[in-house]
Amino acid sequence: MEWRTTAAEHEAVDIAPSRNPGHRQLSVRLFQSITFGKFQRKHPCNMKEFKIYAGLNPDHMIQVLHAGLRDDAVQETFSIPHVNRDGVPFPTRFVKIVPLSAHGQSFHISIWYVSVAGITEPSYVEQIRVRYDEVGIRSSCFASYIMRLCLIITPLIMQHRETVVLRQILKHLRERRLLTPYQSILARSQIQFEHPVVTSLHAALVLQGNWDEAETLLTQASSAGLFQRYLQSCQPHAQWRRLHGVDADGDAPTERGGHAMCIDSDNGHIYLFGGWDGYKSLDDFWVYDIQTERWRVISHNTANEKNGPIARSCHKMVFDTKSGSIYLLGRLGDGDVMPARPEDEEALRRAGERVGSRPTGVLFRVL
Repeated sequence: MEWRTTAAEHEAVDIAPSRNPGHRQLSVRLFQSITFGKFQRKHPCNMKEFKIYAGLNPDHMIQVLHAGLRDDAVQETFSIPHVNRDGVPFPTRFVKIVPLSAHGQSFHISIWYVSVAGITEPSYVEQIRVRYDEVGIRSSCFASYIMRLCLIITPLIMQHRETVVLRQILKHLRERRLLTPYQSILARSQIQFEHPVVTSLHAALVLQGNWDEAETLLTQASSAGLFQRYLQSCQPHAQWRRLHGVDADGDAPTERGGHAMCIDSDNGHIYLFGGWDGYKSLDDFWVYDIQTERWRVISHNTANEKNGPIARSCHKMVFDTKSGSIYLLGRLGDGDVMPARPEDEEALRRAGERVGSRPTGVLFRVL
């Protein structure tokens, strides 16, 4: 078997066999392709499947090709990847061909002719080698750093996990009032289960029922900043902005309380009905257009309209997106009285009968 290497300029150079029959040593080059010559006809010993390894050191070679040959007399050439996973070109001194199978079952494997091609220009190859070595040194340093870091962090992680588990056990024992094992584990583990103020608060509030002491400890906990994380997570994000969008006549809903509102999110409309202005219940009906930021009155007095709801406050209102209807439920009307004593409930019922001739539940559709 003849081994031959071909430079980028197609210069052929014979290579003497190395001590290891599994690989051949080349001058340092950028390995780009390999060509396999074949026997003059089909042969059962022809190599079928193979792998190729390349590298600067025979003990540290990487696989660069896994392919197969046809069983014929036509030579085949394969391109060899010459950059690593980081995109850095790597030089090659040793090439190793590993035959995996022959075309004939149970036959020995024959390789008839091999030539390799690549770049051998000394200055260029030297640049590639220097850059590859620099990357290798950085990679080795980084790997060593990671290993040292793992050796330092692993015990800390295990210690942290153990502390977390112990805290969960202590929490379980204290919740179940198993105070003897709780105190024993706490004393032997020497871990800080929680802030001392929290421990004192648990004893005062849960174990002793000392409310005055608990209030004092809550003040201490606030001073110690134990509520800061919770307060920061609950910071309001909404911003209030007063709206002055009046209708074409310059009107807008008057001041009131106890009114009801609902929203049609698809069309961007907010509906407002009723309420209490401090003197009487209201029955005006308004809609606010979110896009134009304008109020528009739908009805000044719904009680005067056919089947319209009467004046009320403290009611509920909801918009049905499927039907486009508004449901109005409940009310507190001007004729309703609030019972000061249990025996006044009958007076409340009678007052409701006099004023409540109309149903308290109302359905109307917005057109």
